[in-house]
Amino acid sequence: MYLENITKELENHGINAEEVTVMKNGVPCTGIRVVTGTDISPVVYYAQGETIEEFVSRIQDAIEHTPAVDAGMLSDREYILKNLYVTVQRYFHDDSIIGKNVLNVEAMLRIFFNVKENEECGSVKVTKEILNFAGISQDEAWEAAIDNTRSTLHVYSMAEALGLDETDAGWLQVPLDVATTERRSDGAAALLFPDLFRDYCTQRNIQSCILLPSSTQEILILPEDGDDTRCDYHEMACMVRDINNTQLDPTIQLAPVVYRYDLKSDAIRIVAEVCEGEGD
Repeated sequence: MYLENITKELENHGINAEEVTVMKNGVPCTGIRVVTGTDISPVVYYAQGETIEEFVSRIQDAIEHTPAVDAGMLSDREYILKNLYVTVQRYFHDDSIIGKNVLNVEAMLRIFFNVKENEECGSVKVTKEILNFAGISQDEAWEAAIDNTRSTLHVYSMAEALGLDETDAGWLQVPLDVATTERRSDGAAALLFPDLFRDYCTQRNIQSCILLPSSTQEILILPEDGDDTRCDYHEMACMVRDINNTQLDPTIQLAPVVYRYDLKSDAIRIVAEVCEGEGD
């Protein structure tokens, strides 16, 4: 598919559009940015195997449902501080954003725009320019984002996460729980909050738990039975790699590693990792 042909076709219908490439989780994603006349210009990304008709239909839908967000919010100090959150992605060097390397991921700041009337949510990566324009220091921004993010993070049972009744989750072979946010997205930010897993272990009277990076959206939690566990961490890391390769969109994948939290150190550390092409 040649996206430039689509932009020309859209222009023939009075729609101003341009081809763009945006880095998402270190993955270059090509799409169409539509100039709608509002302060937000939606970008619609092309999906592999999608027909031109399907792609254009999604572009038209984006035009009709673009959230009406005032760009002046990006200069509103109080609004920004209330809506700053931490998200994580695979680590890659990007000078345009404000980020910190934590474990093997890059934590960065985003401003989220919630549109209540149609329950849509948009976000923008925070840059130094945005903070300077709003008169916010980086320390202030991180402090606000940490507080805001922590208040939305919770641990759910796998049944809750899947929207099932607990009695319908009997097919689970292991006692898995899920750490994610109330909006069920960007939950891998939990890796910045050892206290979340401290509470988890304390409430269950266990000394440690295994953390599996399901995606940037959530972290899976597996309780451990003391320090004499027989868990094969390397095998688990291989499982994460295989799921990445077969089931997950690259834009939400995290590296195939296994993390572990324990009460003695009150810290999260990497206990196993595999390379993308490594065999079992």
